[in-house]
Formats: sequence, C-alpha cells, structure tokens
Amino acid sequence: MGSNDGSGAGATTGTDGDTTATRLIEAAERRIAEAGVDGASMRAINAEAGVNVAAAHYHFGSKQALVNAVLTHRMSHLAQRRARYLSPLGTTDTPELGAVVEAFVRPLDEIRRDEPWGPTYLGFLAALARAAQPWRNLLSEQAALHRSAFDAELARALPALPPAVLRARFAWAALTIVTALADAPTADGHNTHDVADTLIDYTTGALGAAHR
Repeated sequence: MGSNDGSGAGATTGTDGDTTATRLIEAAERRIAEAGVDGASMRAINAEAGVNVAAAHYHFGSKQALVNAVLTHRMSHLAQRRARYLSPLGTTDTPELGAVVEAFVRPLDEIRRDEPWGPTYLGFLAALARAAQPWRNLLSEQAALHRSAFDAELARALPALPPAVLRARFAWAALTIVTALADAPTADGHNTHDVADTLIDYTTGALGAAHR
C-alpha cells in the first residue's frame, strides 16, 4: 500500500510526513529567496522539493502556512545564538544600547557566514521584508514570538523612549538589517565583518536618537 502523505515515491518509509514537510520547507525557503514570495508558486515549490503537485497543500493547507513553517524552521536556532549575546546583559542595571543591538545583528551575520543555509534563509527573510502584506506582517509577528528577551533588553537600554516609538524605530531598523545582510557579499576577499559592524553602529544611532 502507498503512503497518502502527498510525497510521491521519494519519501523515507516510516518518516514520510516529517521528511516531506522538511523538504517542502527547505524548497520554499530556496524558491522564495530566489524569486520572491509572489514569484514562488506552490507548484514550483513542489517541483523543487521533488514531490507531487498536491504535497504542499496536503502538508500545510495554504501558502501562508507554508511560509510560516519556513520562518519557524530556523527561528529556534537563531534564538539560541541570540541568547548567548543577551545572557551577560541581564547582569547589568542598564545594558549598553550597542551591546543589545549587537545581540540582534551578530547572530544573523553568524548564520550568514557559518551555516550552509544561512545566506538562503536571509534571502528568504529579505524577500518577506520587501513583500506586500500579509507577508511582512507574518515576518514581524513570527519574529516577535522569538524575540521577547531581546525586546526586554532593548526597553531597558532606552527607558526614556516611548514604547510605541521604540517599536517603530526597531521595526524599520530590523528591515534594514535583514536586507543589508542578505545583499552583503560572502565570497573570499571581502571583509564580511565590516557589514555587521557598520549595521550595529547605524542601528545604535537610529534607535538612540533624541525623541521630539
């Protein structure tokens, strides 16, 4: 008897559902990074994953649910890296703003340089950041779920800044950070650390600017 998971013949016996879902998630990540959200059809994602034309709908039900799954697929890894930067900040009464910003930028830059999937994931995030709604909201909402510790440290670093202003400034800064890192060169011969350092300085200045 054949599996009804929508995967076709290529899935691994016993783990068909998980294997096919992961293949679809990673295929969607690649296609969206290359073609943008609107340019990556469910049919193209199925083809990229090597599964049948109904597989993505079977496993996720909609394109929005699939995109959300791509976001969560990497977020826990990113949150673990970020926690290493945030942990020392909890021992101070008022953390330095630059150190808090570094805790956001540096993990993104690390996965870009260290993980084989890093540049693709950043390209995927940048594609969502540049897209129309509902994709941008989906990115913001999902990122916020994994960023509570960072948001708390940011608020402690800027206690005089109204929360609404801080949220708006950081939302704009985050879009700049993601798209700049996605577009940054990774080839040998480029000092990729300069990109992160410049982004940290830029974002620290933008967030800490006087409020009118």
